[in-house]
Amino acid sequence: MKVIYIAGKYRGPNSWAVEQNIRAAEEVAARVVQLGMMPMCTHPMTRHMGGLASDEHMLAGTLEIMSRCDAVLLVPNWRDSEGTRAEVAEAKRLGLPVFGEGYATASDCQHTDLSIDDLEQWAEHGESTSVEARLRDALEQCLVASDNVDGRESIHAACRKVGLRIDYAGDMAPTWSGRMRL
Repeated sequence: MKVIYIAGKYRGPNSWAVEQNIRAAEEVAARVVQLGMMPMCTHPMTRHMGGLASDEHMLAGTLEIMSRCDAVLLVPNWRDSEGTRAEVAEAKRLGLPVFGEGYATASDCQHTDLSIDDLEQWAEHGESTSVEARLRDALEQCLVASDNVDGRESIHAACRKVGLRIDYAGDMAPTWSGRMRL
């Protein structure tokens, strides 16, 4: 099952604005559930925790949670949030697919539908634009094309440096283990 991190604005000028941001994130999370995936929506988890820890602590925690998810889906109006912009940057650094970057305003429902459609297609067909997926595809092609041991060993060494392990046996397709570290 795919776990989808919901990223969006949390803070606001008052408690009502914060509650509206939480509800917007919950609405997006509900759409993810309807697709048969599991949302990881930290907004309601921290609803009444204002002032218990620094913003830096909370962002570090949400970034750690996000890193363990399969993809990120953005809530409309996400660009208004410094924290969400940091989450998007980190997701891209980690090679996680990010859906919903086209959101312009909180009421931009058309982009919500398009992003949900993109997410569903990605989940159903395994299409990924992640750095890790592209690297694995490229290395797999190099392994298959390489007919000398030195060439294969160089590829294996490069993979080990970023935390990937390739098990390669003759003409069989390589199998992968590990998660890429950038």
